[in-house]
Amino acid sequence: MARSFALAMSIVLSRVVNVVATIVLTPQVDTTFRGSAELMTYGAVSIGVWLSPFLLWVVADLLLERRDQGLVRKK
Repeated sequence: MARSFALAMSIVLSRVVNVVATIVLTPQVDTTFRGSAELMTYGAVSIGVWLSPFLLWVVADLLLERRDQGLVRKK
């Protein structure tokens, strides 16, 4: 259930990551993206699409493992 919620929230986080990636990549338009703002936008969106679910999945797994370890120690 926690992993499903994390993946559902990845849409929300991807919006934030897209903005941050766009801000970070904007100075590189002339060099890395050969002057193409459209190519930079595709790159920023790709970063958001892949990074958001991955980060939330890792966080959900870490929280689930931590919770499971806490239950084992109490026994």
